[in-house]
Amino acid sequence: MLETAEFASIVSWAPDGRSFVIHDAHAFARQVLPGVYKHKNYVSFVRQLNKYGFHKVRQPGGSALPPPVAKLIHAGPPVRGVHRS
Repeated sequence: MLETAEFASIVSWAPDGRSFVIHDAHAFARQVLPGVYKHKNYVSFVRQLNKYGFHKVRQPGGSALPPPVAKLIHAGPPVRGVHRS
């Protein structure tokens, strides 16, 4: 889903290879999730990512990025081998 040009305006890798950005959570749930996941539940998808070491990035001050934007970062090394800038 992150490598598909069709969804680039909805979700994309960050240049660091450790995180990706969901640019439009509503479109992500409607258009992307049904094709790669068993349902359209965005919150459940994020919860699943937490199990694999991904966590939402917080803004300075502790709040999450404003909806519908979300950035999820992997706690370990980069998970993507080739980085786009």
